[in-house]
This record gives sequence, structure tokens and C-alpha cells, in this order.
Amino acid sequence: MDISRLWSIALLAFVLHDLGWILLRPALALPACLCGIVVLAIIFLAQFRSGSRFDKAVVCTALGWLVGNLFWNFAEFVWEEDEPAGFLGKIKFFIELNRNSQDLYGAFMWTATVVMMLSLTVFLIFCLVNYGRLSSSSTDDRRMVCGIMPEEFYLEVTLIPWIIMDSGWTLAVLLQVQIGNDAQDVQSLLLVSSIGGFVAILMEADCARRRCKAGDHSDALLYIGEMLWVLGNMIWMLEDVFTGHGEADYAPAYWTAVGLFVAAALIAIPAILQVSDEHDGSPGRIELCWMSRRS
Repeated sequence: MDISRLWSIALLAFVLHDLGWILLRPALALPACLCGIVVLAIIFLAQFRSGSRFDKAVVCTALGWLVGNLFWNFAEFVWEEDEPAGFLGKIKFFIELNRNSQDLYGAFMWTATVVMMLSLTVFLIFCLVNYGRLSSSSTDDRRMVCGIMPEEFYLEVTLIPWIIMDSGWTLAVLLQVQIGNDAQDVQSLLLVSSIGGFVAILMEADCARRRCKAGDHSDALLYIGEMLWVLGNMIWMLEDVFTGHGEADYAPAYWTAVGLFVAAALIAIPAILQVSDEHDGSPGRIELCWMSRRS
């Protein structure tokens, strides 16, 4: 299977993971998350010899983000409520873990935050150290974004504001549990996370516009799917943080996020079933989307 389809499968796994998470269905969320991790590992191995250093850095950063999400996801499924969610609530081990090891919730949440932020920090350092090389790799000035970054790399870095949003959200949820819903630190993290999410949505929309203008409608569609997924997460985050820990969900926002995840998943499916001629797997082609990469 070519890398094009692998990235499309990864996107579908990410969306299904969040869909299962928001619906409190670990039977969907946990396998989808593990599938995403396996697919990203396969992509990394496939690019180990022929992929560029930037390609590998993007995959490793996405992998670190998803591993952090697995810790966060597991913590909420086991300790968020009085009983573990879904099928976990029928397994004695997880029931005992929920009752007798509440302190592990904070440990898992801190681990999730550290893993995501460490992945992002390493990626940012990589980009800064290699900025000159990355910028000089494009000889076509028309493909430079704002005159400072080649378009092929600009189309990759939507994961930066996205991880900022996700890691800030993780920490905000943890602080809600530990010090209360109305703490100033929670509100500050919410502001930072919202800015990160808003920037990610704008970048996804711009990436979709650029790929559509270039005649690459397959990638444009996937960027739209990613944009819906990020938007769903942002709405979910705001609803989650504003309603507070232990309080009922605000139904209109909750179901809007669910609907956006479903739409994003449906958009990802055609890309798995179809690989256009313009993505023929020719070596040396740098992909233009951190989740819909072709090479």
C-alpha cells in the first residue's frame, strides 16, 4: 500500500479516535488510536531510507502527539467518571484502578502533556536549525509563502498550532480537576489553546485553497476534512472547559462537534479508496499535507 493511502488511513483513525472519545466509547477510540500509531510507524519505516529529514520529523512529531493523546484518552476513560467508561467498566482490573489509584490520573495527564510538548519543541528546534536549508530547497519564488517559507513546508506545519491547542487543553482539564473550574490558570490556558486552534483552522482553510488552486482537488478535500476535524475539536474543547469538570455537556456544542467529526471521517474515506494519477508514488515528491502525505 502506498504512503498516500497510509496517510489517509491515519487521518481516518485520528477522527474515529476523537469520535469514540467524545461519545465515551473506548471500544472505538482506543483501537483507532492504536491503529493511528501503527500506521504512523509504518509510514516512518517506509520513509526511513528515501524520505527527507523533514518528512521524518513531521511523522515523528505526529507520532509523539498521538502517543500523548493515548495517555490522555486512557486517563479520562478510566478516571473521569465514577466508573470506567464503556467496556472498561466491566473489567475488574480497570474498576479497581478507578477506585484505588486516583492519583494516577494526574500522572497520566502530565505524561500526555509532556510528550506532546516535547514532540512539538523538538520539531520547532529542528525547523529553526534547518531553516536555511528548508528555505533554499525551493527555487520557485512563486511557491514561497510570504517570501519566507517554501509552500511545500508551509503546508506541513499546521500541526504546530494544533499541538499547542491540544497540549494546552490537556493541561487545562488537569487543572480543572486539581484546583477547580474557575482558576485563572485554566482561563489562560483556554485562551492560548483557542488561539492555537483558530490559527490551525485558518491554515487548513488556506492550504485547501492553495491545493484547489493548484488543481490538486484530492489534497484540497483532505485539508477540508482536517479543517472540520480541528474545528470539531476546538468546539469540543470550549464546551468541555466552559462547562467544567463533572458538569453536564452543553448539548448544541457537543453534537455540533460530533457532527463535524462524522463529516471529517466521511471526507477521509474517498481518499483511501482512490489515488489519483497526480499522486503516482513517484520518488522525490514532497507531500503537501502532514496527514495526507504522498511520496
